[in-house]
Formats: sequence, structure tokens, C-alpha cells
Amino acid sequence: MRRIDTKTELQFDVAMEGIVVHTGCTDAPPLTCGATITLRDDPSARLNIGYSDFSNPAGIDSLSTFSEHEEQREIHDAEGRVVGREKWGYLKTGERWRRVHFRRESVTAEYGFTKRKSAERFDQIIGSVCFLR
Repeated sequence: MRRIDTKTELQFDVAMEGIVVHTGCTDAPPLTCGATITLRDDPSARLNIGYSDFSNPAGIDSLSTFSEHEEQREIHDAEGRVVGREKWGYLKTGERWRRVHFRRESVTAEYGFTKRKSAERFDQIIGSVCFLR
């Protein structure tokens, strides 16, 4: 197990079997850091977890244009406060996509058109998010 530290109050856990994680930051403003997670059995599938010093809401994306179906919902913490928003959808081929944006920390976790099995693995990582206080 490896914990992805977002340099914020959010962290994600990754079961490392069959997974490669690359981390880094841009060298010019706006400063953006993150991790790219790829799967050894599906190297074209990528989960990007990015954190930055600017806000980039998940409400705007081009993935929905090609989707057969899409949904959106707010994310609440244990006290019922809205802490983010997520959008997800799928194509007629069964490929899936998802984008989760945590407002308070300007952290976004997202993957583009991805096979169902790979999307399920990425969903486990997104679902592992921990809010440190």
C-alpha cells in the first residue's frame, strides 16, 4: 500500500500490485503538482491526481460531449458539508470516465475513457480519499 500525499489535507491510498505511480510538479506558475497512476495490464489507462494553487472546478469537461450517459453529484463530508463535486459517464462501448474535484483543497482526481475493469480499480483509489484534520 502506498499513500499519495497531495500536500493538502487530502490523501489517497494505492494498492501497488500491478500499478506504477509517477509524481512531480510543474516548474512554472501556476504551480501544479500531482501523481499519475497507470496499470501494468492496461498502460493506456491513467488516473491523474492533481493539486494546485488555483481552482479548476470539475464542471467543465469535454468528456461529456461523447458520452451516452453522464451524472453529476455533490460530495459531502461526515458533517454534511459540501466538499466537492463529481461527474462521471460512459460511452456506448462501455468505456467510462470520472472527474472528482475537492473544492477546499483544489485537488482533482480524474481518468478519461477507460475500460470498465481499469475504471473500477481507479474508483477504488478515488474512494480511498482521506481528509486529514
